[in-house]
Amino acid sequence: MKKPLFLLSGLLVGLVLAACGPTTTSSPASSTSEEETTNSASSSSEEEQVGTPTEYPTFPDLETLADDTGYSVSFKAPQGWNDPHLWAWTNEGGANAYQGAAWPGRAMEQAGDDGWYQLTVPTRIDMIIIAANQDDSAKAIQSEGLTIEGKNVWFDGISEGTAQNEDGTSRTTYNLTALYEAPTGAPAAVPYVMDALFGVEVPNAWRTANVYGVDKDGKETLIPTELDSDGYMFMGYARADYVSYYVTDGGDNRSVDFTLRKNNGRNSWYAKVGEYLIEGKNEAGIIAYETKPLPASETYHLIVTVPEDWTAPYLWAWNDASGSTLFSAWPGEALTVNEDGTYSYDVLTTCDNVIISNSKNDDPTSDQRWQTKDVDADTGELIDTTKETVYGTVVDNGDGTFNLAITYEE
Repeated sequence: MKKPLFLLSGLLVGLVLAACGPTTTSSPASSTSEEETTNSASSSSEEEQVGTPTEYPTFPDLETLADDTGYSVSFKAPQGWNDPHLWAWTNEGGANAYQGAAWPGRAMEQAGDDGWYQLTVPTRIDMIIIAANQDDSAKAIQSEGLTIEGKNVWFDGISEGTAQNEDGTSRTTYNLTALYEAPTGAPAAVPYVMDALFGVEVPNAWRTANVYGVDKDGKETLIPTELDSDGYMFMGYARADYVSYYVTDGGDNRSVDFTLRKNNGRNSWYAKVGEYLIEGKNEAGIIAYETKPLPASETYHLIVTVPEDWTAPYLWAWNDASGSTLFSAWPGEALTVNEDGTYSYDVLTTCDNVIISNSKNDDPTSDQRWQTKDVDADTGELIDTTKETVYGTVVDNGDGTFNLAITYEE
């Protein structure tokens, strides 16, 4: 499946999605505080109490260890490879390097003026794909997946080849060659610093979010953010060594400080700045770990019929235009079995594309899965999310591929 790079679905079907498999549960960026700051205490004066204070949720302890070691990936982009992104994962288990980030992964950072780009990944990562926009268009182009060693690596260009598609047609392949010593003219390896994807929702009147991280010495650092395509949250990557965070609107408005629990290592976290004032500062706190909150939405009831040997089907759902996913990790969530043998799930109407998958070996965590193609892969049509009930039938194409035929009530 190839779509414009920045209009792709949550993950690539085929090579990428099958290879990535499930994502191991992990935890957000580290902090020295054992408990989260609720930041919803009463203000010191009646005049400063604005709106209703938010009850920020509490979360169970996270037991996973952080990715505290890593290495540098350097890539010299050939002519026509614009805005390269790195998709990187652990082949065994499928854990993504950048939890919470949808395909095509994370934008690589320019290193000088000679076409080099760089990014770091945790040591556990042993598979990568580099994707980009081709020439001056939105046409997606990507390398083949490559197994690499867990140490600093350089890619000096890409060689072309050909491969046969499932339908018998041929396609151009782009192959990487890993170099474990820097070639002439290449930048030095980038030191690894563990970080985590985050999102911050702010009051509508703010219009923007300047997120600051505060380290153990009290130094404040502005963390770059971009407005998410859903239009309600600002996203970025934060180093794991910040003790606390706060948010401003770029002017006089500022939130209280908020913290993350200790041992929040490598996944993602989401915060919200509220309208309620505490001593002149807007309340703020963590509203979710790992799973990105989607805008409030209605749902449609998805009923799925699967082949007899599919005994534990899972749902992966996303918004086709923005790439925003309903779940944080592949393969998503298990469908609920119905009395008549069908399966169902109430899906947010923001999600107009879905994949149904099932483990090949009865292990839900296995990355060896059968999976349907994107709903629009053959028909060009997405799910009509205005329908109350949507019916999907998994169709076995007899060649190892599956389609999901969509119908609606008359």
